[in-house]
Amino acid sequence: MTEQQSSDTENGPTDNAQPPLFMTLTDVAIELRVSTRQVRRLLSSGRMYPADVSLGGKRGRRWRRDRFEEWVRANCPRARAWQAFTAAPSSVALAQRMDSPSLA
Repeated sequence: MTEQQSSDTENGPTDNAQPPLFMTLTDVAIELRVSTRQVRRLLSSGRMYPADVSLGGKRGRRWRRDRFEEWVRANCPRARAWQAFTAAPSSVALAQRMDSPSLA
């Protein structure tokens, strides 16, 4: 057994890898526990927000993991509602604008 192998077995596997920043269609399907075909249906019916990035063609769709997780925490709203929600300024930004001297 090599030194590296013995180190791995003594301390357990070292899996400090973070999940990738972008998710594929398959990743999204796994997270939602549905088939990739069902994800495509959700997209075409407007029940899921469109991919954040397109790398050319339908096979190149990617979703940002943080936005996807936020969408799931918001109970998976329809695409139009999600776009309105994410486009609306946050309450923190509104409070900062209200405190700015330019509005006084």
